[in-house]
Amino acid sequence: MNARLAQPNESTSRAASRLPLVSLLLVQLLVGYEWLMSGLTKVVRGGFPGGLAAELREKSDGASCFSQ
Repeated sequence: MNARLAQPNESTSRAASRLPLVSLLLVQLLVGYEWLMSGLTKVVRGGFPGGLAAELREKSDGASCFSQ
């Protein structure tokens, strides 16, 4: 058997070691994109702060006096 076939070449092992890093980068880019789009939507539509305040007020109506 040829010795070159038994040993993986350097470029193959380097590419294999970068695969998890590239995968993590792609996941982070996807999450970042979704976060940015969600934030922009909330800013552009303008009803988010008022709606959030009303929702929190509604949910806290039944809370005990200790948390209010």
